[in-house]
Parts: sequence; C-alpha cells; structure tokens
Amino acid sequence: MTERDIAWIDELRKGGKERALVEFKHNNADPEIVGKLVSALSNAAREADREVACVVWGVEDETGRVLGTSFDPNALKVGGQAFEMRLAQMLRPSPAFSFRTVDHPDGRVVLLEIPAASTAPVEYSGTAYIRVGNATPKLSDFPDRYQKIITNLRPFVWEKGVAKSFVESDEVLDFIDYPSYFRLTGQKLPEGRTAILERLAADQLIQLDVGGRWNIMNLGAILFASDLRKFDEAISRKAVRFVAYDGRNKASTVTHRHDGRFGYATGFEGLVTYINGLVPSVERIGPAFREAQPMFPMIAVRELIANALIHQDMTIGGAGPQIALFSDRLEITNPGEPLVSTHMLIATEM
Repeated sequence: MTERDIAWIDELRKGGKERALVEFKHNNADPEIVGKLVSALSNAAREADREVACVVWGVEDETGRVLGTSFDPNALKVGGQAFEMRLAQMLRPSPAFSFRTVDHPDGRVVLLEIPAASTAPVEYSGTAYIRVGNATPKLSDFPDRYQKIITNLRPFVWEKGVAKSFVESDEVLDFIDYPSYFRLTGQKLPEGRTAILERLAADQLIQLDVGGRWNIMNLGAILFASDLRKFDEAISRKAVRFVAYDGRNKASTVTHRHDGRFGYATGFEGLVTYINGLVPSVERIGPAFREAQPMFPMIAVRELIANALIHQDMTIGGAGPQIALFSDRLEITNPGEPLVSTHMLIATEM
C-alpha cells in the first residue's frame, strides 16, 4: 500500500489546510484527542457520504509540508495497554481503523485510515463527536447533522466495494473486458482511453482513486472481468463451476468440468451455450415422427442460471454458483438463503 499511501498523502497535502475529513498533526498523539477525532471524522465521513477519513502525523497543518514524525502507534501504551487495543475498546461501534507507517520521500509519516460510520454514529467513551472546522464538538449539539448521518447510514452494498485498488489506466482496460461492456449495453465504443474510462466510471464499474489511478469496483469485476483469476479470492472464487457426470450421482464418472474465467455478463452467453450442448436428449413422439429434443428447455436452463447468478449472497466468501449435470437432472446451487422458506415455495407451487 506504500505507493498508494504516498499518492494519497500528497493529494491531501495540496490544499495545505486541514479539510473536513483529514487532520494533519506533527507528533501530538494524545489518546483522548485521537479517540474523539476518530469518532468525529468517522461521523463526518458518513455525513458527507464518503467512505473514509484520516489523520496524518508528520505533516504541517498550515503549509502541508512533510516534517516527519516520531509517533509510533505500535509502541504507545495507555495504562499499560496497547494504544490501538484501547482505542478500539473505547469506540462504539468500533470502525475498522488502521494505522500505517509510510516512508514518504520527505520524511516518516503515520497514516490513520478511518472508515465512515456504517451502522450508527461512532461514539468515543459513550459520546459521539462531529467535525466543525478544526474542532470536534459533541454530535448531540448539532441535531440537523445527526439526522443527516442517520439518513446516510445504510447497509453494506457489496457491488460498491473495491475489488482492486490503485490501478493504472492501461491496467483497467486489461482487467475489464470493456468491448463486451459496450456491446452488451448497446453503446458505441468511444475513441480514446479517457472516454472509455469515463463511461465505465459513469456506470460505477470503476472509480477514480488517488494519484490519477483507478479502483475497480466489485460490480465491474464480477460482471466484466476479462479473467476473474486476476482478482483476489473474494472475487475469483465467485466464478461459476460446472461439472457433468455420466450417472445419477457424484460417485459417477466426471465427463466434463468447467471453471468459469470471465465475468458473469461477459461469459454468460458462452456458459449457457456450453451447458445446453451437453444436456442429454430425449425422444418425443411428434405428429408423424420421433424427435430428439433436449431433456430441459434451453430457455429454462438460461433463466435458472441467470437467477442463480443474480440472487446469490455476494457477501459469503469463498463460494460461488455451482452447476451439476447428471443423466437425469440439472442441479444449480448458489451461496445464501432464500428470502422465504423453501416449504413456502413448494406450498405456493402446489
């Protein structure tokens, strides 16, 4: 993360002054001040509908100049307890903050990254704080801002998570099958890399990161990855897995195996065509002749696979849709639970 952190710090320094979602410090790491800051900045980030805020040690707040810092979060103790542990215990709900030491070209910098409040306003020692200029007053003194934070709180949206961060423009076009995106959405392929990236960003498939680089969002990766294996397991293990057996159970011989490599949208047509090509045929008596027909209607196979991809629980790690073809049936499973009991589904059908 060092290269990205340096670019992020430099971007934050451009204004020179403290901004609403960043605090510059030299060496001051008073535990009470830091605790209130984490609460205030986490709440301010949610109010602004941003994902993170930060505290940066080693940067002069008036000029943005890197001074370096002697602050070491790993060495600091509070009442004999590790500083980070105490900070996490004093925050409710505790955001997944992280301290990182950055070897900036101009000096040693410590970066504290603070996620925005996600389920409720973050409190420190039982009190929620907010950012007002350089001050951190109690959030309860600002009921309108409290209400805005509550309005902006929302459950985690998997599609808006980051699959790969700090990616060069050329790499984005390597990771994402952008020709398929334009073909499937019925858009003309624009001329030039910049125009392509702007279109992808407009549909929230990618997002501008610091230093002129890009984040590839989960939505962009899972739909239009040129190769899911290029991403971390959280994405790559969402690939569709298909196995065909020559009998009625998994003890039978495997005749075909296919692990999906493309994003769902990019590879959907090829996957459905491949499976339909392996579906056993059955003889049906027509008006005059016997006709060989697929055991399952092609459109039914297509719709079942599409539903398995769309309606899975994407937050379950290490699992993705699986399709098993037996001599007498097709089984399609995906991670997660149905919104209603399966007994209700059967009862409704009956």
